[in-house]
Amino acid sequence: MYTLAHLSDLHIFSSKDSRPVDFLNKRLFGFLKWRLQRHAEHRNAILVQLLEDLRHKQPDHTVLTGDLVHLSLPDEYRKADYFVQAMGNPDSVTILPGNHDAYIRGGLERHINKWSPYMRSDENFRPAGEAHANYQIFPMVRIRNEVALIGVSSAIPCSPLLAVGEVGNRQQRDLAEILRTAGQQGL
Repeated sequence: MYTLAHLSDLHIFSSKDSRPVDFLNKRLFGFLKWRLQRHAEHRNAILVQLLEDLRHKQPDHTVLTGDLVHLSLPDEYRKADYFVQAMGNPDSVTILPGNHDAYIRGGLERHINKWSPYMRSDENFRPAGEAHANYQIFPMVRIRNEVALIGVSSAIPCSPLLAVGEVGNRQQRDLAEILRTAGQQGL
């Protein structure tokens, strides 16, 4: 039996070492929403419990889908790095970033090198465009024990007052071919 753990929307928040200028953009509205609503839902104590549960259950593979961080602040990424590394190596952990991971322009781009080993497709599924900019690596495919882990990313910066993602035409087109191929291979 193959055990897959799926975690989504952690929304790690930390404003440590942030400056007021860091909030002179859409982060201000995201911070207010976090302060008024989300701080009760997304607590660090829950992350600690998740890690303990994962260590106890020992899944074969863990997938983190979207929104590891809340406002794309530097300390949020540091905390997310610690969380990801505590879960395991890139062979046993997959990350698919979401729109909050790219909350503002440049947020995810400055951090993607650390997470890229967790987002990279297996050798035989790497698209020709992978050497290009960050989002060209999606859709990604990892085969684990005859299970195809196929992921797209909706991580794009968007306008103020919005926190939405978009998959895009290229990913949708590539995804159709990947799904067809995986089906033909019995994955």
